[in-house]
Amino acid sequence: MKIIVLSFLLTFSHLYAQNVKYIEKIEVSTYAGSGNRGYKDGVKGAAMLASPNGISMDKFGNLFIGDSDNNAIRKVDAFGNITTVGGNGIGGYKDGFQMNSQFNWPTGVCADKNGNIYVADYWNHCIRKISSYGIVTTYAGIPGKKGYKDGNLKEAQFNCPISVFIDFTDNLYVLDSRNNCIRKILNDGKVITYAGSPTPGFKDGYGKEARFSGPVGMCLDRYGNLYIVDSDNQAIRRVLADSKVETILDANFTGYKDSTEGKKLQFFHGTSSGGGICSGPMDIFYIADGGSNCIFKVDIEKKVISVIAGTGRKGFKDGEPKDALFNRPVEICMDLSNNLYVADFDNHVVRKIEIKKIKIEEKKDIVHNNNNNDKKPDIPPPPKVYYLMGKVIETEFSKPVQNVELIIQELGKSEEFHKVVKVTNGTFKIPIYAGTFNIFVKQSGFMPYQEEIKIPQNKDYEQNVYLVPIKLKAKAVMRNIYFAPNSSTVTIDALDGLDKLVEFMKINPNIEIQVSGHTDIGSTQEFNQQLSEARAKSVRDYLVQMGIESKRISYVGFGNTKPIADNKTKEGRAINRRIEIEITKM
Repeated sequence: MKIIVLSFLLTFSHLYAQNVKYIEKIEVSTYAGSGNRGYKDGVKGAAMLASPNGISMDKFGNLFIGDSDNNAIRKVDAFGNITTVGGNGIGGYKDGFQMNSQFNWPTGVCADKNGNIYVADYWNHCIRKISSYGIVTTYAGIPGKKGYKDGNLKEAQFNCPISVFIDFTDNLYVLDSRNNCIRKILNDGKVITYAGSPTPGFKDGYGKEARFSGPVGMCLDRYGNLYIVDSDNQAIRRVLADSKVETILDANFTGYKDSTEGKKLQFFHGTSSGGGICSGPMDIFYIADGGSNCIFKVDIEKKVISVIAGTGRKGFKDGEPKDALFNRPVEICMDLSNNLYVADFDNHVVRKIEIKKIKIEEKKDIVHNNNNNDKKPDIPPPPKVYYLMGKVIETEFSKPVQNVELIIQELGKSEEFHKVVKVTNGTFKIPIYAGTFNIFVKQSGFMPYQEEIKIPQNKDYEQNVYLVPIKLKAKAVMRNIYFAPNSSTVTIDALDGLDKLVEFMKINPNIEIQVSGHTDIGSTQEFNQQLSEARAKSVRDYLVQMGIESKRISYVGFGNTKPIADNKTKEGRAINRRIEIEITKM
């Protein structure tokens, strides 16, 4: 009987190897509003909006809406409750507490990390601020007076600001639509012209030498670059962090593979037929085109443009993206799960485009036969594991440091790989895979330690951790504070390093530091000096905004005058580009 059973198993047994794949499923639904024009708070579909225009999502999942025809700012919380956080439904100008205030056709909105909301108050020609306590004030511009003037907050003048966006160090960008330029409100209270000029045109170049015509939409990517919907020029422009303006996409989709099936950009200069734009993951952005009633996806790296939702006809229909209908979609934003939200202007709702990843499991038969010539399962091999090895050493006496907490996370993927390792005896051996990682150390009595490492594909990696005791004149190099190329704008990848520096300052409340910037980008000595100082100032400004007293932090730029590696090699120059902190008082 055993022989029969064995024969049965050898003849008919199968192993099923699962090759897991994912496909994207996109679904369009109504997120806020009933579809009937009106002014009513409530839960999602029970509430009413009137010509929603600007929209943005904060880090807590709250959606803010510039409800233009209601002259109000509405909030949709994570549970779907819609409330009014600014404006009383009557067009005008008035500061005050929430619904005692008045706006005149508010459009763009954005929130900072402290819960304050900034509003482009279109016909009042100014920027308003709603504090986290609900107090509405005029942040910049002269209410009711259109014009063009840089300067301090109260003297500056705007002409129909339509979009606002805030960066990681609380600089506020304003799309000043009828002045055809981008203004920047620095975190020290000065208003400058960042790119463009009141004279309309179509010209790439740096700063004020560039020309726009009727810009209507704006967003900021993770590298500090702005994307602009340049409506009269039917183009998407990009403003790099050094204020260089370049054309990314024109009306003919030049240089792109056109997968739109004949649909074209048709946004117009105006608040009701314009276009909104938002930055997605990697080099992808999305356009809500009020003229074509479509949502476009642009992949800059692959050079492909496609339509992800909308038929091109006006209407109101949820469901499959190829059948969905919009009526003048004029703004778009993205949440932390990469779902899109669209201000559907003439349908008086906000739509949600949910991008789901559906797992597909393909089963493949692997037949065992009497010759034992088994086929190998078609399973992708797991990432090869290597080891990160080293010692934790105190620099002053060159002795090991015990009970140290190492924090290791993959650059740009902190949620996918994040390890906290306790090194008890001064030596560590940690399993890891190939990639670029950040190492942080938080240890009482020592300067902060931050380092970037690259684990190669074919071998283990050795990296000793050298800890510097806290004392007067002690220095530490901050390797994990990243900036946009040739710019003092910190990128989103810098926030972990900055926040750990904030924590260090709070744990050691009696110390004072000097932040120094060091650059070596192969440009002039003067440019290096200016850039290094600006980068040091950006770090100092971030610390101050996070609650560290300004008197505890000074900053200085040294350009390329204090190298710590060979300036003649590319690797050496990369090491020389750094932020350092030095203890100046204890």
